[in-house]
Amino acid sequence: NLWKKRCARRATGNGTAAGGVRRRDGEQNSRREQAGLVVLAFASRCGRDSSPDAIGAADTKADTGTETIPPVADSRARELFDWGVECLSDQAYDDAIDALQKAVALKPDYAMVYNSLSLAYRRRRRYPEAISACKRAFAIRPDYAEAHYNMGRIISDYKEFFEREPDAAKADFSIGGKGPFGDELIAYEKAVKLKPGFVDAHEPLAEIYGHLGRYTDEIAAWKKVIALKPDSDRAYFRISLAYSRFGQYPEAITACREIIALKPDDASTYERMGLLHYQAGLYAEALDSYNKALTLDPNAGKPYCTQVYLNMGVACRELGRYAEAIVAFQKAIALRDYDNDGYRRITGQVYGNMALAWIRLGQYKKAITASERA
Repeated sequence: NLWKKRCARRATGNGTAAGGVRRRDGEQNSRREQAGLVVLAFASRCGRDSSPDAIGAADTKADTGTETIPPVADSRARELFDWGVECLSDQAYDDAIDALQKAVALKPDYAMVYNSLSLAYRRRRRYPEAISACKRAFAIRPDYAEAHYNMGRIISDYKEFFEREPDAAKADFSIGGKGPFGDELIAYEKAVKLKPGFVDAHEPLAEIYGHLGRYTDEIAAWKKVIALKPDSDRAYFRISLAYSRFGQYPEAITACREIIALKPDDASTYERMGLLHYQAGLYAEALDSYNKALTLDPNAGKPYCTQVYLNMGVACRELGRYAEAIVAFQKAIALRDYDNDGYRRITGQVYGNMALAWIRLGQYKKAITASERA
């Protein structure tokens, strides 16, 4: 029957045969998740464990641990597991839940199935059941890094969902964490401790450190991501951001240069570099970076192009290029890319700085007018 279902699913080509329900609410598996599911199915057939929701599992090695499966009833559990993973890959989550529930009924100590089942429940937003299944997975196998990682994902999704749907069924997701992000922190730290090369667990862990203001830990975590994935421009960006919060602009600029090496035609990166140079007081370098950004994209900095031109105007003024400063300030005023309150605030800054430039040019009446508008 499983084979017939597979053939019917492949024949229809839409992954909805045998009563499967494809998600259409915008929450789709990423390509990396789907790749992870393929790796998991292959690993299961080879007798190796893995996680269907370890995003980027295709980029990491599957677990080398095995689960002993006797040849009779438990081989049927393996078939149901394979079928459940295929349904997950097709986004037929109801079919996946059905198959995986039958698998754990045959083999209650099957950690891989509980982990997969937690993903299917999560995709159907059945968070209490997802949490229960995930807890069951690492209760059976405490060293299951992917299950701990999935627990962090489920808790994060559940919190966001509950903020939007406060009347939804509540679940006890606590695993001993304290304070904001406490439980997610425990889950991700456990995952990377068990599997140091688990890059997809290092990324959300680094983000949580940033949310908690633990910037030293955040930088260290993002550096681990880079060691595992050297082409991660996102990691370099977050390192740059963390260093700038400390006022360590040389280190922030160095990280930003790495992004430019990876994405040499990205205007937003040059805009970011311009801001870092500006904050560091390196005004000539700031102008070079901003001009490069605007050459690549005239709307660089959007939706806050006004701030770009304000910074350029201040940089020109500090370099004694007062006429250019006035031009930049005038462009900033003309953009109006803030809401009313934001526009009043930033134009006040623009006119205030413009007044100083007019004074340097000896245009005192214009300076007074700009000052009054500020």
